[in-house]
Amino acid sequence: MRSYRLTTKRLDRITPAERRRLNYLTLKSGGGNVSAMREDILQRRKLLHRIQLFLIRDVKGTIVAWSSAMPSARNYAYIYTYVMQAHRRQGLGTRLISSAMLWCNKQSYMPKVTSWDTRSNQFFSTVVPEVKVKIADLA
Repeated sequence: MRSYRLTTKRLDRITPAERRRLNYLTLKSGGGNVSAMREDILQRRKLLHRIQLFLIRDVKGTIVAWSSAMPSARNYAYIYTYVMQAHRRQGLGTRLISSAMLWCNKQSYMPKVTSWDTRSNQFFSTVVPEVKVKIADLA
C-alpha cells in the first residue's frame, strides 16, 4: 500500500509550483475549460483568501489528488475533487471529500459537490449521499 500525506492550505497561499501542478491535474482530469474555472475564481476574488485546498501528496511530495472548498456569497461552499487515475481506489477521494465536508461544517457552509465527470456520480453518491452532486459545465 502506498503512503500519502494530506495537507491543507488556502488558495492564496499556494506556491507557484503547486499552482502549476494543480493546473496540470485539472487539464489532465478532462476538466475541460480551465480558464472557465479561473474566471469563476476571479469573480470570487473577495473570497479568494477563503478558498480552502486539500492536497494529497505521494512519498515524493508530488500532488496526486486535490479537493477545494470554494465559498460563495450565499453560505454555500462548492467542493471540487480530482484524483489521478493511477492513485484511484485507495480511499483518497473519500479522504478529500471528508476533509472538505468537515471544513465546511466548521465554517458553517452548506456543501455542494461539483464534478467535471458524469462517471463520478456513483462515487459521490456513495461517499456523500446526503449532498446532491452537480455536474459542472465548464465548456
